Amino acid sequence: MGTKDNGARDAARWLWTRRGGLALLAAYVLLGAAWLLFARRALAAWIPGSSLLPYLEIAADLLFLLVTAGLFFFVVRRVVLARDESQRILGTLLSNVPGMAYRCLNMPGWPMQFASQGSLALTGYSPDELTRGAGASVQDLIHPDERPAIWAQVQAALAAGESFHLTYRILTAGGEEKWVWDQGRGVYGSDGRLVALEGYITDVTERILAQQTSELEVRERTYELATLLEVSRHVAGTLELEPLLRQILKQLQTVVAYDSAAILRTTAGEHLVVQAYRGSLPQDQALHLRFPAHRAYYQRVVLQQEPVIIPDVHDETPWAREYRAALDSPEPIRCWMGIPLIIRGQTVGMLSLGHFEPNHYSAHHQRLVRSFAIDVGLAIDNAELYEDSRRRVAEIESLQRITTALLEKLKLHEVLDIVYLEACQLTMATGCALFFWDGGSMMDVAQSGGALQVETGHVPVTRSFAGRAVLSGRPVLIDDARELSGATDLPPGVETMLAMPLRVQGSTVGALNVANKPGGFTPEDVRILSLFADAAALALENARLNEKVGQMAVVEERQRLARELHDSVTQALYSIALYAEATRLALATGKVGVATENLKELHATAREAMLDMRMLIFELRPPVLAKEGLVSALQARLAAVETRAGLLTHLDVEGEKRLSLAVDTELFWIAVEALNNVVKHARATNLEVRLAYDDHTVNLEVCDDGIGFDPETARQGGGMGLGGIEERVQRIHGQWEIRSNPGEGTAVRVRVQV
Repeated sequence: MGTKDNGARDAARWLWTRRGGLALLAAYVLLGAAWLLFARRALAAWIPGSSLLPYLEIAADLLFLLVTAGLFFFVVRRVVLARDESQRILGTLLSNVPGMAYRCLNMPGWPMQFASQGSLALTGYSPDELTRGAGASVQDLIHPDERPAIWAQVQAALAAGESFHLTYRILTAGGEEKWVWDQGRGVYGSDGRLVALEGYITDVTERILAQQTSELEVRERTYELATLLEVSRHVAGTLELEPLLRQILKQLQTVVAYDSAAILRTTAGEHLVVQAYRGSLPQDQALHLRFPAHRAYYQRVVLQQEPVIIPDVHDETPWAREYRAALDSPEPIRCWMGIPLIIRGQTVGMLSLGHFEPNHYSAHHQRLVRSFAIDVGLAIDNAELYEDSRRRVAEIESLQRITTALLEKLKLHEVLDIVYLEACQLTMATGCALFFWDGGSMMDVAQSGGALQVETGHVPVTRSFAGRAVLSGRPVLIDDARELSGATDLPPGVETMLAMPLRVQGSTVGALNVANKPGGFTPEDVRILSLFADAAALALENARLNEKVGQMAVVEERQRLARELHDSVTQALYSIALYAEATRLALATGKVGVATENLKELHATAREAMLDMRMLIFELRPPVLAKEGLVSALQARLAAVETRAGLLTHLDVEGEKRLSLAVDTELFWIAVEALNNVVKHARATNLEVRLAYDDHTVNLEVCDDGIGFDPETARQGGGMGLGGIEERVQRIHGQWEIRSNPGEGTAVRVRVQV
């Protein structure tokens, strides 16, 4: 049945069209012509010549008209019913679909020809108001800011022969702004001309607003993440702890607004102490605040690692009452937030934020600060590791400077200065004193200054803290000023003191005192100073022994010079006196030839004495070697001795660079020993000294064109200082050779790895 009805409706719709109407008219004409032709012929054949024939033809025509009229009425009725049914179905569909179907003309204002019932809910205007001009036109509905763009887009779509899909704002009859989605197309006549626009408009306000809200949230979140990233970059760029803490609070202000903020750290005594503060309180007052960690909201933050917000600290909630009881300050904080500070999974404190307005902080602020606190924990951990590394490096550098003092054999007063400065820097003390003890009842004050300036040169062992350290062999730490009264080694004003024994090979040789570190000395200071004191004691004892050795070396050097003068210059002068006397006697007796020979010997002996004196004088001069290096020292030697002895000297240097003083010293005295041999024995005319440096070696060569000698014979005889050269070469782990033959000159070559 449904199929037949649908077929009938389709046929009716087709007949209702222009083409269907023409087809129906043509069928009617053909049927009428066929009736007239065949009906009249049939009547004429049936009753030929009858007088009733004309009346029967008229009756047949009337019958045709009645039948065709009935058929026409039946068809038209079915078409009208089908049209009404279609309009009813379409109306029902349109009324059940949210939105408005429309038909309008494509001219300025877009006058409305048809609007569905959904127009009232969508625009506030009924279909009649829109189609009869009593309400707004399509263009009037569009938001004024969007009308030009919408008109341009519709015309562009029509020009391209395409449908249009638009999203824009409309203004309803009540002035409400809505977002709509419009899908439409052009309707064209049989001649191809544009007749109207038809389309459908639906309300998409909720979707657009949700999308805008989502985009806003994405932008806000992106901004927050960018801000956190920038803040993290600033925080991560600071490694020193105190500047880092100040930077954290400064950058926190860019993340969440506050009137007061602090970084609190947990202590072994179950307290939270303020490590950094930014707010209205004076820094000194804020940094001395301590809060008991047993408070419920602190425990939630520290123990449970959960953020806490107190919306209004003036409320009568348990947390608000606890906050008021714990806060010993005049800050007018109304809203408070605490965020756990976590390092390596352990809560080490919290970020505390306060605001003067109640109910200021929300879950959103809590989330932001918690994200920030993660980076803060990492930055503080890095800074503390860096501080610890710096302390370790400072320890190593201090020990290295003490070790350097040992190796360089500095003078005692120089070592004392190093120990004094390093002890103060390592412990951040404001005063230091050093004492030497030889086991008696008194100690010598070797160095003192700052808060431990000792006026006397000696202090008794029994009434001093330094004495307690040397007698017990253990550190003495005093952080209570009342325990320091009566000590003879402490000037007025000392509040904290650490005395450390100086021990060398199990024996106590003195004491090292430091005093008045801000905040007092800690077990870490005892550990550091104990390590330092061991190295310092060794350096000080070494410097004292070097002084004694130096004094003994002066005596030995004087004795050596006396022997040199006796063995060379004194003997030469004695020979000069003998030759002079012999010359006088020869001249007195007329022996001119003998006198001449004696004068030649006298000249040679005097020349040799002069050279010996020059070499001794050069050794007594201030050392150029330590000040200007090996090259300058060799130049000075050649100018002072060999050139004056009449030798043509030449110093050739390739790739000069400064070596360690130990290597330079040994190479210099090796060269001096070779030069002495040239002056004393070679009878040379030309002398050349070569120094060649490269990345890993230095080569020294001393060559002359003298009479030469047999090196093997010289070694066996132990003469010409060859044994001394060999010892010096061995001390610097070098290699050497000597090439010489009688009458062919001599070359001494030394090669040292550097």
